[in-house]
Parts: sequence; structure tokens; C-alpha cells
Amino acid sequence: MASLLPAALVLIFALSKPVATEEESDGPLVQTEQGTIRGIQGVSIRDKEFLVFLGIPYAKPPVGELRFKAPQLPDPWNETFEATQEGSNCPQIGLMSQMKEGDENCLFLNIFTNKLPADSNDLKAVMVWIHGGAFITGSATSMMFGPDHLLTEDIVFVSINYRIGVLGFLSLPEAGIPGNNGLKDQVMALRWVQKNIANFGGDPGKVTIFGQSSGAASVHFHLMSPMTTGLFHRAISQSGTGLSNWAYAEPEYMNAGAFNVGAAIGCVSTNAKDLLECFRTKPAKDFVNVSACEDETGVFQTTLKPTREEYNVNDEEVFLPGKPADLISSKKFHAVPYITGINSKEALTFLKRTEKPSFWDKFDKNFDKVVAGVAYKDVSQVKDVSEKIKKFYFGDKKPSKDTLDNFVDCFTDFDYFIGADRAVKKHAAISTAPVFYYYFQFDGELGIVKKALKLKNPGVAHADELGYMFSTIISAPIEDDSDENKTLTRVVKMWTNFAKTGDPSSEMNSVLNVKWDPMTKTDPVYLDINKELAMRRDLLADRASVWNEALDPL
Repeated sequence: MASLLPAALVLIFALSKPVATEEESDGPLVQTEQGTIRGIQGVSIRDKEFLVFLGIPYAKPPVGELRFKAPQLPDPWNETFEATQEGSNCPQIGLMSQMKEGDENCLFLNIFTNKLPADSNDLKAVMVWIHGGAFITGSATSMMFGPDHLLTEDIVFVSINYRIGVLGFLSLPEAGIPGNNGLKDQVMALRWVQKNIANFGGDPGKVTIFGQSSGAASVHFHLMSPMTTGLFHRAISQSGTGLSNWAYAEPEYMNAGAFNVGAAIGCVSTNAKDLLECFRTKPAKDFVNVSACEDETGVFQTTLKPTREEYNVNDEEVFLPGKPADLISSKKFHAVPYITGINSKEALTFLKRTEKPSFWDKFDKNFDKVVAGVAYKDVSQVKDVSEKIKKFYFGDKKPSKDTLDNFVDCFTDFDYFIGADRAVKKHAAISTAPVFYYYFQFDGELGIVKKALKLKNPGVAHADELGYMFSTIISAPIEDDSDENKTLTRVVKMWTNFAKTGDPSSEMNSVLNVKWDPMTKTDPVYLDINKELAMRRDLLADRASVWNEALDPL
């Protein structure tokens, strides 16, 4: 296979071209509820032509009086909308630039399709991508999420921006702001897809939502939300669920977080309404530096995040009506086919944090607080078991740079594995739809995070698997007969099979030669994605078991 880099550069060139005038452009035209859209034609890294529609507004700009409000339907337009450039990122510290970037007017989506439909019977499965970034960074950019490989399987691909950080997750019910606006943006995008995607060749009855990290947790939250009934039909969570310890916070945490943000940006107040009024006067980029912090354990924490909405505020729809674990246990979720899983060494992505002089001492002394955070309990309830857990990973050694491999397993487990494992076991026990579990162990040249961070440690880092489904600006060139290409082909085939049928093994071939069976309560199987595929049982059973004493029963 040719290098992925030239394709990314071609895409950058396409996005930087001036917008064509009505007379000059001959791009594809599509009618939407808001008006006519003109896209552009592209060529993928696999030399396949496709159609691209970029920067489509799916909601009104959330600015002025709409800041901190639930998303509103977009205004119609009379002239043809030139969908030839991606819209702005939402305000953030850029992952690549490490500088403030973005604009509040950021609620856009992109659509990629192989062709426009000949008639209503010519519709393809739709895959809607929800980006990750800890709910504080990231975007739908095709420089990182190019769907070239996915389009070879004849699906329609949609990627979306949504509000992040304080602007997306402020929760002040006393001031009329219930929270979860970033998730409600995603709902608005899914509603737009339902109304319009058929005109782009997509089947509104075959929508799969998939995401990674905080995007994966978002996907899981959509399974629990009454707002998303009928908006999607399958779901994939990659390295994140609503049960991940970083993905959800109780209202008390959110209230304290809002006032902490206020103190940090000069909005000192003890009154929620006064705090909100002050927030409305601040430039959007004032909020991006206070969207996360290092807590007393040395671990990075997002200041504001998804939360439950305790009551209806201002007659707004409620996105999350309870604690995630409770909603699943009480069967208040959409029973659709579901895939989730993790990478083998997720924590490698975050090793830079351990280089701070104070990190190891903080982590060691406050390990009980780490366990309490995972268990959603008071520290006093986990004092004894936290020592057992620490001993399991580190033995008689003190956590330090000399026990880095042990730390990687420990961090991988408490941030990713435990949440995913408990989520998949809960769903497998009570869902009427199949649940599929995976463990990504193939450590190859398309691992984009290890490449970007120049990591030599063995294992698959957080977000590495994205290089096996998307073309990116940093993806390495690979050969057709390489294990990397074989793994990419398998992953793309399984993910698109699932989008089309709800079964990742519905169409097999010489490369995809192992049937992926669903997990059940009595048969806890998972797919091991390595150089070869294999079905195995009881993923990391000893590591799951050591946490059970700290956690509530499933």
C-alpha cells in the first residue's frame, strides 16, 4: 500500500482551496432540510473516488445568549451552501499545537460517501464518528480521521464536532444550566443525520455510532439516554465507557468544579446565577486553560464532564436521568448490538505525566484515593483493599520509574480495563442484543500514538488502534503483504460488517478467518486482535478479580 501521508496532504490542499462560486463549481449538490449543499470530489489513498461535504452546520452557533444552552435547530439558507472546508474546532488547547485554538461557532459535521443514491433503495449503512479527547480537546478533522479505508466497504461516514470543556459540560441547575450540552450536541447531530442522510446515500435505519476514549464513553451514554431513542441501531466504544472512572461525575463534583473554574478566571462568587452571568462575559478561550487539572494523586482530571440531570430544567430534555451503573442495572438502555474493548497498554500514552518530580510520591501516598475514584466511594471505605491492590501490581516495591511496567498495567486497568470489563459484563448479562468484547494487542507500525510520541515501549497505547481504521497525517507507509495491512483490513471489515448487520463476522474472507462470537453471562469470551485473531475467555481475569473487592457487585 502506498504511504498514507500524500493522501493527507492532498486533503489539506483540498481544504485550503478558496470556496468556489456558484458559476465556477461543478461539485455534487444535495438537498437538505436547511437548503442546498455543494460538496467536492476527492480521491482516497486507495485511488477510489468519493464525495465529500465538509463543515455542514447541524445547529445554530452556540454563541451569545445560546452559550451554555442546549443546541438549537440550524437556520435555513437560501443560497447554495459550499461545503468545501471543514468548520472550526471548538475552543481548546490543540493536541498538536498545544496552543489555544478554535471558535465557539463549531457545531459542524462532515460527510463522506462513495456516491449519491440513484433511488431510495440505494442506501448504505452509516457510521457516525464521535472523537475523543477527554471531553476537553479534539475535533472531527479528516487529517486524523480520514475514512479512506472504511469507504472501501461501501458505507457512508459522518464525523461531528461537539462542545467540549466548560462550554460543553458546565452544569449549574440552580442557574438553569442542567449540563451535558456536549452530549446534547451529539444528539442534535444524530437527529440531523436521521432527517438528511438518505439524500447523501445513507440509510437512516442503519446508523452505527462509534467513538474512542471520551468519544467511546459518549457512545455508551447514548445507549442510556432517552433522547436518542431510534437515532442509532448499533454502537462501538473503543477504550472508554460510561463506567470509566474519568467519564462521569456526580452533581456535587460538577457544582464544585464550576465554582473552581470561576475562581480561576476571575468570576469569584458563591451564587450560581451570578457565576453564570460572569461566565457569559468571558471570551471563550478563557475557559480552555481551566478545563483540566492534576489532582492530589498526580493523575490528570477533567474539571467538568458528563453528569446525571436530577430534574427537568427549563423544560429541556433530560439526557442522562441517573447514574450510569444504575441505568444499566435497571435495563434503562437501548438494547442494540454493542462492541467494546481496550488496548493492551493504554497507559503508555500518558507516561509523560510520570516525569514530573512530584508524581511518584503523590501517586504512592494517595493510591487509596485512586481506588476510591474508580469505585465511586469514600476513601475510608477502600483503605484496606487499596493496599491489596497496590501490592498486586507493585509487590513490596514503591511505585517509581523503576516499576514503570507495573504502573502501565495498573493505570491501564483503573482508567480503561475495569470500566470496560464491568460495562460489557453488565450488558452481556441483561441485554437482549449481542455484546462483543475485544482486546487489541497487535503492536505494529500503524500505532499512531506511539509513532507521534516516539515510544519504544512494547504494547498498544491509548488511541493506537485508530491507525488501523483511519488514514491520518502521521500514519506510516505500509506494504500490501504486511501484518499491518492485514490487521487494518481485518478491523475495517469487522467494523463495517457490524455497521451493516450488527454482526462483525457476517461476511468473512481469507483475511477475516475467525468468527467473533458475542460474550454472554455464562461464556465470557473476547476477540484477541493480534498478529492472528483468536477467540479467548476471561480477559485479564486476575486483574479484574483484584478490583472486585473495592467495587459494588455487578
